[in-house]
Amino acid sequence: MRRKTLIVALGLAALLTLVPGVAWADDFEPQIQGVQACVLDATGTHVEYVLYYTATSWNSDDLDERVNRMVSIRITDAATQDIIYDKHNAGAFLPTNNFQFSGVVALGPQARTVILSAKAEVPWGPNPQDPEEDDPGDAVSVTVPPANNCPATSTTAAPTTTTVAPTTTTAATTTTHQQSGTTTTELDPTTTANHGSGNGNGSGTGSGTATATGQQTGGSGNQLPFTGATTLPVLLAGLGLLAGGFVALRSARRRAARQADES
Repeated sequence: MRRKTLIVALGLAALLTLVPGVAWADDFEPQIQGVQACVLDATGTHVEYVLYYTATSWNSDDLDERVNRMVSIRITDAATQDIIYDKHNAGAFLPTNNFQFSGVVALGPQARTVILSAKAEVPWGPNPQDPEEDDPGDAVSVTVPPANNCPATSTTAAPTTTTVAPTTTTAATTTTHQQSGTTTTELDPTTTANHGSGNGNGSGTGSGTATATGQQTGGSGNQLPFTGATTLPVLLAGLGLLAGGFVALRSARRRAARQADES
């Protein structure tokens, strides 16, 4: 009989150790349990750890003994002992809430083990003038490890757009008009001519139209090529030859008339 009782006690103790984040209460002490979870933030790119906890009054057949009007909750970092959350009046054990209350505390993006504590801050019982127990009792704590199997974050890289400016090449259009003694070259208005003038066979302006005067290499139809020499010497030479011929003709006529008279 004693062996059976020992086996049952050992099995119950092993079962209690398998329940994570639970601290069982003694008389006039709260019971606290918690579990960590990880959720994605609003952008979906970072994981945030949160702690869900539930504080419950100790179990008694006398409901007045389970009442406590102020219970505090504290959460500390197990490694550094830094206080993460500390609320003096976090809740109460009342018949209206079935002698328990719950809460959620954000722990931040860092995965860490925390210590969750609950403590009654006032004497037990509904009547503070006549409490069921004067001593509020000590704090009850439980260690809560970080959550596993957190959701995967989504990393979206901003698209990179490269715009290459189009290259436009405009060829100048040259139009040549042949005229008698004058060559006119018109440039396309989209090209820019150099302002100025120079010596030689042509002259130009920056207005987009250049007029050049020079010797043509050929002509069309019955037009004579323009040599570029002045006509005044040629005219004087022609007149000289004409005058010389006229004088020679008159001399010949006079010589013939004189010979006729002599005969």
